[in-house]
Amino acid sequence: MSTNNNYDFNFILNPVTLTGKRIRLEPLIQSVHAAELYEIAHVNPELFDYLPYGPFNSYEEFLEFLNSPYIKDKHTLLFCIIDISSEKKIGIVGYLNTHPIHKKTEIGHIWIMPSFQRTYANTETNFLLLQYAFESLQYLRVAWRCCSKNLISRKAAERIGYKYEGTLR
Repeated sequence: MSTNNNYDFNFILNPVTLTGKRIRLEPLIQSVHAAELYEIAHVNPELFDYLPYGPFNSYEEFLEFLNSPYIKDKHTLLFCIIDISSEKKIGIVGYLNTHPIHKKTEIGHIWIMPSFQRTYANTETNFLLLQYAFESLQYLRVAWRCCSKNLISRKAAERIGYKYEGTLR
């Protein structure tokens, strides 16, 4: 087994825009995306029932979250999900726990406004993320990360083709 002595443990996952037929994923930029995303989060606090953050009581609290080390981690890249036909910002998704030396990443931090749930939005979002991870980054493994109690998210993952492998504790 060969080892890569040139591996950079300080890598940063470079921002990239991913565009499909109906969905565009833009790297989350506070000044561009935060106001619309906060409005979604504010009127739909149930989106955060199974996430380790939120709901947010104020726009300032939402901005603090977007600037937190939890999100600004160099192994995490958040995207704003945009519906191309309306140019509406409809949610957030991200790569997290990215490990290029092991050629793997996870997809998580997923929240999509209710009117776009169980539509093309989640399917195409995941397709774009999987395509980029496998084809451009040349990763070998992509996992879906969600709370084990979130049955709706688990079923969405299964509809897309993810296989349940177990629960991390």
